[in-house]
Amino acid sequence: ICNGSLVSRRGQLVPTLRWNAEGLEPIVRKEACDKDKFQNEYKSLKKKIRCQPRETVVELTLNNANVNGSGTELNGLSSSRIIPNVVVVKRCGGLCGGRKTCLSSEQKYKTFYVKTIKDNRVHCLGVQVAEDVKCRCGCDRRESQCTLYQTYDKNNCTCTCKNKTEKLNCLKYGGSNKHWDDKTCSCSCRKSQPCTTGTVWSTEECRCTKEEMLNRIW
Repeated sequence: ICNGSLVSRRGQLVPTLRWNAEGLEPIVRKEACDKDKFQNEYKSLKKKIRCQPRETVVELTLNNANVNGSGTELNGLSSSRIIPNVVVVKRCGGLCGGRKTCLSSEQKYKTFYVKTIKDNRVHCLGVQVAEDVKCRCGCDRRESQCTLYQTYDKNNCTCTCKNKTEKLNCLKYGGSNKHWDDKTCSCSCRKSQPCTTGTVWSTEECRCTKEEMLNRIW
């Protein structure tokens, strides 16, 4: 990002830089691109952005907090009736290589004490919120999430369709009315619409057709 050139402007040589990102100002500082300094800053940045537990603000709701005891005290309460209604716990975050995602590999529960207001009475409760202890870079999509028509690509963390020939034919001959749906692994209409009496929607032609005409097709 530190490559530049000199151009003549009103008799003076002015350094210029090209930027791919918006909002960056071209400031030329030779010492900033010094090899040792640059490498040290780059290593420091990699440590900061790596996948690891990070302090995160979490809103307390009935879905993400376990109440010590029966839990009936929180029935009918929203997060606005919990004081405080947010806590700070460590959650996995950061960047991973390729298509991998920063995922939690180990958790523990941390206890917080909050006050709730119900029926004009103040209740003191202990709630447990999950906190990430260890993290790992992995796929957020599992092989079990693939359908019978898909195979699992562990390198790209995706489910890919088996019927590749059908996909190519759809992209080549489908025209403007059809597109390939990677979720259903089928050539589908881009849009559908309700049909009037006596006509039905044809997934082959992507339009409303008369019922007798559709029967002849099938």
